[in-house]
Amino acid sequence: MTKTAEGLSNEDFFCGYLPEYLDGDLPGPLAMRFEEMLKAPGHALVPQQFQAQRGRLQLNMQSFYLKETETQVLRAMVQDPSVTVTKENMRIEQLGRGELINTWLRRISLAAVVLGIVGGLTWKFMPRSGPAFKPLEYLGYEALAMEEDTQSRMDLPTNDIKEIRQYLASYPGLDFKPRSLKAVAERWKPIGVSMIDYEIAKVSAVQYLNIENKERLFHFSFAGKLSDLPKADSSTMDGIKFQTYGSEQLNLVAWQHDSGVVSLLVGRRSTAEL
Repeated sequence: MTKTAEGLSNEDFFCGYLPEYLDGDLPGPLAMRFEEMLKAPGHALVPQQFQAQRGRLQLNMQSFYLKETETQVLRAMVQDPSVTVTKENMRIEQLGRGELINTWLRRISLAAVVLGIVGGLTWKFMPRSGPAFKPLEYLGYEALAMEEDTQSRMDLPTNDIKEIRQYLASYPGLDFKPRSLKAVAERWKPIGVSMIDYEIAKVSAVQYLNIENKERLFHFSFAGKLSDLPKADSSTMDGIKFQTYGSEQLNLVAWQHDSGVVSLLVGRRSTAEL
């Protein structure tokens, strides 16, 4: 109406803009025109009378609102109250079941996360056994292989026992002290030394050659205890306890060379001769 206010008569303007004036929404120029019209005879009391009638109308309108009981009566006309209660109970049950499911899903998810963390930490810090080192099986095979191909399986070919001992003493990354035989018969000469790396264990190997018949002996040493080897016949010589093992091709004599170091002498001779 503000766009066409200039085209309205004074009476139409006064009646049309009365609510906006009372609510304080009338723009400045229009408000000034309206206030001038209030000075006209019979207009001064109109705003108060209109405000009073509008308030009475609002109060009367409130009486037309339905009370809760009346709303229930109307609802009962179109739907059985028992059906309504049943539907409400079903809805409540569905909501409760959904909340229960959500609660269990949250608990299961949390438990899965906790188990995942515990499992990951256990896997990370749990000691791993890995493949077992089997000295009798592995070193018996190494002795046969060295007999067939001595040169390619020898790290340091030498006849000097001092060089062999120096090689063993200076080899890096060992968790044990490799050993060599202190004394052998004159007919047996050292011919070289090797370090065998199985990843699960390192083994030093010193080869001896019989200058009379070209027979070979192999002295292996590795970290461990004699009790770690399978039970076998045992004897004692010069205060040293040793165990003997035999096969169709080779015989083996094992003893505790030092604390934490086991020696294994392998050859084709009988265990008594070894």
